[in-house]
Amino acid sequence: MRTPRHLWIVGVLALVWNAFGCTDFSMTVTRNPEWLAPLSPEMIDWLDAAPSWTIVTWALGVWGGLAGSLLLLLRSRWRWRPLPSRCWGWR
Repeated sequence: MRTPRHLWIVGVLALVWNAFGCTDFSMTVTRNPEWLAPLSPEMIDWLDAAPSWTIVTWALGVWGGLAGSLLLLLRSRWRWRPLPSRCWGWR
């Protein structure tokens, strides 16, 4: 059976979207100065005051979404397993 075109479109869009989320997470957690430059000092203070459980759920959300997107494109039977973790990252 041939792979439907919409699977590739949705898969690539999800991959790009989730890759940006992973980039945002990585740059924010490592405190990259260029990435944080547009933020106000109040926003950086808010990030610093965030409880550690929010960082964990954010990480699970973005990395689970990326894994699910990759597995979707690879047409793996495990593709739906990491996608629910995407919902945990919403805050």
